Amino acid sequence: MAAWFIEKVRVYNYNPKGNDPEEMMKSLAERIRKALVHGDPVYCGEGRMNYEEGSDYDLERGFLHFLWGPMAVGGAGNLHSWVSMSTSKKTWPDLSEQELDWTRNYSDFTKTIDWSEFDSKNVDGEIVVDNVQIRVFACRSDKMQLIYLMNDDPLHTFAPLETTLAITSRFAPGNYQLKWVNIRSGQIVEQQEITDFSSTIQVPEFRDGIFAVINKI
Repeated sequence: MAAWFIEKVRVYNYNPKGNDPEEMMKSLAERIRKALVHGDPVYCGEGRMNYEEGSDYDLERGFLHFLWGPMAVGGAGNLHSWVSMSTSKKTWPDLSEQELDWTRNYSDFTKTIDWSEFDSKNVDGEIVVDNVQIRVFACRSDKMQLIYLMNDDPLHTFAPLETTLAITSRFAPGNYQLKWVNIRSGQIVEQQEITDFSSTIQVPEFRDGIFAVINKI
């Protein structure tokens, strides 16, 4: 009987431009895309934002981007976002109660997906949004797609925004269900049935990031 092995890959150090969570997420996504060429699954970790320099909301956005974004790019997710070591205290702060809640909500959501049936590939370019400051991360199989939309606001105001998106992906024939997920609660905020992917889709209002899953019914 022939033996087969899955080559695991791990990516590190995704802080290319200071302590900006959106720049860090874009860099992490690029590393995941490159790593997927060499093996699957791709694990992410050990490169979280500098705890002493970021504002509370910067750290919040970074934590949530790094939690949900990798899964949509095609990685195995990121459940160990470590804090950059303090130069003065030389310690790694524990995750806050809020961060643990976000992680639990994320974990609970991932249990709703049958990963054994999801042989995905990265397809960021198959999702087109009408707002230039939104970055798209996506992966899919022929029957399911994961999408993460990130508000890459150049002014860092992060006011609530809405957008529409067009999906150019080619799926197996049939009807599909689209679910939009709140990245803090892990709960579905909107859902709809899709029978025609040629029409644009309205995205629920969000401030920094929103996740979506499309499944064949």
